[in-house]
Amino acid sequence: MSLKIFHLIFVIIAALFCIGFGIWCFTAETARGQVVYTWVGIVSLATVVALAVFEVNFLRRMRGVR
Repeated sequence: MSLKIFHLIFVIIAALFCIGFGIWCFTAETARGQVVYTWVGIVSLATVVALAVFEVNFLRRMRGVR
């Protein structure tokens, strides 16, 4: 497995975990009425966006590398 493929899979898994955690922060019964869960959920979903931007930039840089 090449480094590029490993990196792609690793970032996708990290993004999926961040999406799941962010959704959990917004829907957890213990989180009702607590602002910290809302903020952590927002940060988690913002991390997904940052991971996507990072992955696109990484793949552009790695396009010419074999």
